[in-house]
Amino acid sequence: MCQQQGVQQESWSSGLTTVETCGLVHDKDSPKPAIYMSYVVYCSILAMCKHMGTLEWLGYLTGKKDEEGNYSVTGVLVPEQEVTGTSVDEIGEVETSNIIGTVHSHHNMGAFFSGTDNHFIGSNHEVMVVFGGNTTKQQIRRHLPCGAYISLEADLLIFGPNYKGAASFIEHNKDKIKEKKIVYPRYYSGLGCNYVNVGGRLIPVEKMGDSMLENQEELGDGWY
Repeated sequence: MCQQQGVQQESWSSGLTTVETCGLVHDKDSPKPAIYMSYVVYCSILAMCKHMGTLEWLGYLTGKKDEEGNYSVTGVLVPEQEVTGTSVDEIGEVETSNIIGTVHSHHNMGAFFSGTDNHFIGSNHEVMVVFGGNTTKQQIRRHLPCGAYISLEADLLIFGPNYKGAASFIEHNKDKIKEKKIVYPRYYSGLGCNYVNVGGRLIPVEKMGDSMLENQEELGDGWY
């Protein structure tokens, strides 16, 4: 049974009610769902992450769901988009009928789901995968008997032969991803952290020593 205290607000445009916990799927003996990703797709995503550096980017995953509730990812499509180091906007449409989810990069911030990811992406797609640093994080959305939906952590399993076509994938898609130029204030607050703008790079305050902070000339009116 879904716990009432786990009910969240209805998702932004899907109109789906989501819950955080459910005894039907959080039993200790319940197997973790799996996302089987082809080696071709996996290598293509890694190559794009390397190409984009410290910019985020998003792609649509294509594939299918099996009878046991697991997913096979056999393709990745890159739409037109505008990106920064912390956002993806102006996402274009792609022409296909077998989209099962999304993948996006958190580059060197690490693999995690932000509040925006959970509210806007996870609530509207069955599969969500994040690449960050040298790790990944992934989840699937499951429809419960009560009519609500729940997001569950999943395993990412790679299958298929070796692949040497990553360079052609980059060449075909790199112009679809356009960097959005943003002038950040000297001090910036976002993603649950405070940052200092050093030469155009946002560096988390906790990663800066006291001497570095003292040497930063204060510009602007404080945290934004």
